[in-house]
Amino acid sequence: MRTAAVSYRDLDLRSEAGIGRLNQRIHAALNMVCGESGTRDLAARGQALACRKAAKDRATASVQLAVAAARSDTQLAGVSAPAIRISAR
Repeated sequence: MRTAAVSYRDLDLRSEAGIGRLNQRIHAALNMVCGESGTRDLAARGQALACRKAAKDRATASVQLAVAAARSDTQLAGVSAPAIRISAR
């Protein structure tokens, strides 16, 4: 299984700019883990798109939790290096 860790330690997730930057990093990680979806090979494109959707769906709850914690100035239990794990299955 391919994985990537998307760090958000340096981002202010209380701001829209910080959240936007995190989303850019997640997009780049999705490309790395699942491959580019712009290929002309339809089967490979379909697999990449399905992988990206599943990986993004799995990461969404982690993003929402990180943003909520930042906005409430709460530290997430057990998180020493804030990062969101992106994985392909």
